[in-house]
Amino acid sequence: MLITYACGENSPKDPVSIDAGSGGNTAGAGGSTGAGGSGGVTPNCIEDNLGGEIIGGDKTHYFVSGNTLAEVYEDIFDPITGKGFKDSKTGKIHAAKTDCNVDYSFYYDFETYLRIDGGQKPCCCDMWVTKIESDYEAIATIPRWPGCDAKWDSFLEGVVKHEQGHVDLCQDYNRDLVEDLTGTKTPPQCAINCDIAKFVALNYLVNLLDAKLDLITQKYAGLNEDYDQQTNHGETQGAVLNPD
Repeated sequence: MLITYACGENSPKDPVSIDAGSGGNTAGAGGSTGAGGSGGVTPNCIEDNLGGEIIGGDKTHYFVSGNTLAEVYEDIFDPITGKGFKDSKTGKIHAAKTDCNVDYSFYYDFETYLRIDGGQKPCCCDMWVTKIESDYEAIATIPRWPGCDAKWDSFLEGVVKHEQGHVDLCQDYNRDLVEDLTGTKTPPQCAINCDIAKFVALNYLVNLLDAKLDLITQKYAGLNEDYDQQTNHGETQGAVLNPD
C-alpha cells in the first residue's frame, strides 16, 4: 500500500493519497463439464458477439479461437492450455473475471493546544478527516469469439450478467469506503512540542484509516466469494457453455 502525505503549519488540509489496491480479483463465470460435440453454427446468432454493456465499469476482451463450439470450449477451459482464469483456491478455470481497484485521498484538519497539567509532553494535537475523495475502476474481462452460435450468445449473456454483479460490488466497496473513513478522528497525541505532536497525530490517523480499509476490503472479499458461491460462478445466471 503506497502512502504519501504532506503536512505544514499553513496547510492543515493537505490531501493524503492512499492506493487502496485491489478489492479482489473476483472469479469469472464457469463452464460446464464435458467438451464433446461438434458445436457448429446455428441460426439466429450474432457474429463476433461482444456481449452486453457493463454498467458502472469497463469491459475488455481476450480472443478465443475454434471452428466449432467444442474447440472454443477447449480454448477457454482446457486445464493446461485454456485461456480462461484459474481459481487459485480450486484450480477451476473460469471464462471471465472482474478487477476492482479503488484509490482515495483524504483531507484533514487538526487542533493543537498546550497541556495545563504540567506534563512532560506539553503540546497535544487532535486530528480528524474532513473529506474523502475516492474513485474506483472496475474492469470485466470476458472472452471474444469471432464465430456465430446461439449457444455462445446465451453463454456470453450470462457471463456479462455475472460480471455485472462483481462490478456492482466494486461500486458498493467504493461507497462504503467513503462513508466509513469520513470523520475518522485520533485521540489526543501529545509531545514535547506541537510540530512533533502533529506528526505523531498524522501517523496515528493514517494507521486508523489503514485499519478501517483492511476491514472494508475483507468484507467485500467475502461478499464476492458469497456471490460466486450463490451463483456457482455465473452458471445459475446462464453462463454455461455446453457444446453437446
